[in-house]
Amino acid sequence: MSKKIVVITGSPRSAALLKRHMAGEVLIPGVLNTGDIDKTDGWRQAAELAEKI
Repeated sequence: MSKKIVVITGSPRSAALLKRHMAGEVLIPGVLNTGDIDKTDGWRQAAELAEKI
């Protein structure tokens, strides 16, 4: 069984630098400041995307 490595990054360029293929992205509007993502369901969406790949 192969292992999946999931990298959560802010940009396609970061994925390229990490030599990883982008399988999808989660866009969360209104996340401008540190901690803003904790006020959204962004982590849940990212986890759901990771489960699909």
